[in-house]
Amino acid sequence: MTSFDARPAGNGLTRRTMIKTSAVLIGSCALGFTGVASLGCSADNNGGGASSGESDQVTLHVDGQRFFINGDAAGTAFSGAALSLVPNLADGTIALCYGENPDSCCTKLAPLGSPIIVTGALRMLNVDGVNSDGIVSIKPDAAIGVLSLGSIKTADIEGSVDHLIVVGKSDAIAHDGARIGQATLGDSCADLVINANSTVGDVDTPFEAQVSGEGSGAARV
Repeated sequence: MTSFDARPAGNGLTRRTMIKTSAVLIGSCALGFTGVASLGCSADNNGGGASSGESDQVTLHVDGQRFFINGDAAGTAFSGAALSLVPNLADGTIALCYGENPDSCCTKLAPLGSPIIVTGALRMLNVDGVNSDGIVSIKPDAAIGVLSLGSIKTADIEGSVDHLIVVGKSDAIAHDGARIGQATLGDSCADLVINANSTVGDVDTPFEAQVSGEGSGAARV
């Protein structure tokens, strides 16, 4: 059964504030969300030759301090607590950035708009501006400490998220079986849809109308 307590978030959490907050939490310069060209790192071609104009679903699995793309057996080691999916403005692709220094590495995944499937466990995942026509899907076996979403079309959540942050023109859907400890909706364009068989804790939101679904009647503002 869905249970949550929606309450106003003051003046709201703006996208810029979310970015700064995320950077403070993680201490990683890879959270700038302004595109790979602005991060001081370059996307390589480990994404399977992705090119703009084509859409290709990508599976991202995280186990400990390694991530695995599309079933890659070896995986890639990363430092720090966060992974960031950001737009590579140079060629219209999605880049996965990792590392905790100014020289964070980035791996090209797929063209912008490609669906991203996430499994495994990680402390923080930041997704911003990478799939205006696609979907980020957090699968049932995924466990994420902080999931930050900015300017994406939809995030389907079936797994566990301790703290969900949604800003910009983004929608998050808590599907049956989803477990969200706390949700923060940063501005009037961010929406959260809660299915009846999901579990959602406190919801901080500028407007109660941003929270909808079978359990929305339990909201208290």
